[in-house]
Order: sequence, then C-alpha cells, then structure tokens
Amino acid sequence: MPLCGDSTKAILFMGKYAVSLPGTQPEDSFAEILRLAGRFDESIGHYRAALGIDPKYYSSQFGIADTYSLMGDQTRARQEYKIGFEKFPLEELQR
Repeated sequence: MPLCGDSTKAILFMGKYAVSLPGTQPEDSFAEILRLAGRFDESIGHYRAALGIDPKYYSSQFGIADTYSLMGDQTRARQEYKIGFEKFPLEELQR
C-alpha cells in the first residue's frame, strides 16, 4: 500500500538520517518507508543493510519477504520467509 500524499520529503529526510547514523538501525525504518512508497528494490537493499548491522534484526528479514510478496514474487517471498523462520524460531519471536 503506497504512502498517502507526497512521500518525497519523508524519503529524503530518512535517507539523511540513515547516512548520519551509520551502524545504527534507521536502515530498517528507511526500508519500510521506501516499501510503502513502492520503491521495492531500494527497500530490499536497506533491509539487507539493516541485517548487515544486526543479523538478529528479525523484522528486516521478514520485511524482505513481505516486500517480495508485494512485488508479486511469491516464490522469492517464500524463500525469504523460510530463511526468517529458520533463523528466528517462533519461540524466539514470541519473547
């Protein structure tokens, strides 16, 4: 579902935020904004960057899967969900 209104400013400011705090987790938030704006490929790149910072950041792994699903690539989405559930068992996610 695309963002309402003009997402250009949100993307611009979030991009500056992510660059100004390297090694922190604005990457995941930036990825979500990009996904909502329909910029799926960029979104996946930022989710992967978030996982590079913290491989245990499960929301980024599932964000990748969700993004592929929105793109209509259900095969790739299922692969990414599988990675997520293998890496982050449900018991761990429920904590």
